[in-house]
Amino acid sequence: MHQASSFKNREDARAPLGLHSVGTMKRRTFLIGTLAGGAAAAAGAVLGTTRREPLPAPPAGLRVFDAAQAFTLLSVARRMVAPLDPVQLAIVPKIDAVFATLDASNRHDFKQLLGLLDNPLAGLAFDGRLTRFTELAPEAQDEALRQWRDSRIPDRRSGFQSLQRLCLAIAYAVPEVQAGIGYRGPPALVRRDGSAVGGDFPGVQ
Repeated sequence: MHQASSFKNREDARAPLGLHSVGTMKRRTFLIGTLAGGAAAAAGAVLGTTRREPLPAPPAGLRVFDAAQAFTLLSVARRMVAPLDPVQLAIVPKIDAVFATLDASNRHDFKQLLGLLDNPLAGLAFDGRLTRFTELAPEAQDEALRQWRDSRIPDRRSGFQSLQRLCLAIAYAVPEVQAGIGYRGPPALVRRDGSAVGGDFPGVQ
C-alpha cells in the first residue's frame, strides 16, 4: 500500500480526524460565502455554464449533492486520498449520507463550499486562475488545494480542513485501508482477571 497524498502529512492534517469539523461551517455568513454568491452570478454572466466535458453521472442514490457538486467532491477526494481510489472507497456516497443526516444549514454551507471551489471566477479572484478546479490537471489541483490550505483567509483554511478531514476519515475507516497501513485495530481491553476482550495486538493474550 502506498502512502496517501502529502496533504495528510502537514501539521494541520494531524489534527484528530472526524466529522466534528463540519460544525465549524455551521451557519456562518462569512466573507467566503458572500464572495461565492457574487462570483457565481458574475461567472454565469461572463463565462456562462459551458464545461469542456459533460459532467459524469453521479453515483446512484445521492440525497444531497447534485451532479456538479458530486464531481467536485470526487475530484477533491482523488487528490486527498491518492493513490487510493475514492470511487472504490465510495467516498462521495458516504459523505452524501453524512450530510443527509445534518440540518439544512450545514448542507447549504458545504454545497456552497463545493460551488466556490469549482467556480472559475472565484479561482481568478483568489488564485489567479480562470479554470474550474475539476478541469485542472492533477498537479494544478494539488496547487489549488494548497492555496486553500495556506490561505490568509481563515475560512478558506477551514473549508480545506473540512474537505480533508471528511475524505481521510472515511478512507481510513475502510478495513482494507487500515490493513494496508499496518493498523490492526484498537487494543484489547484487559479484564481484572487477565483475560482480554477484542484487539489484535501482539503480546495481548
